[in-house]
Amino acid sequence: MSNFSFGGSHAVSVYTTREEIVYGIFENELDSLSEHNTLSMVCFSVGSLFINKVIDDWGLNFNQYYHWALLTIIPYLLGSFFLWKKRGLTKKIKEKSKPIGQLNV
Repeated sequence: MSNFSFGGSHAVSVYTTREEIVYGIFENELDSLSEHNTLSMVCFSVGSLFINKVIDDWGLNFNQYYHWALLTIIPYLLGSFFLWKKRGLTKKIKEKSKPIGQLNV
């Protein structure tokens, strides 16, 4: 621990450490994670576009624009599905990863 004094103020530095966990993943798993991120982002963007359409035109005629309201649900469900699939893949990677001391070499 070191102490510094700048004019009227006083700063105390406290040095800490932390341990980062690094997972070794295969290229196809990395591609799959990236693909799930991209697909979920695209689905949520399309859902936001449909929500914008609904909010913009809602007051004109509800009977004409109710199908846009229904279409907003589908992209959000698909985006949620892709995030769920990504979570499952991440969980599988964590379960199959072992600390270096536990490897059977």
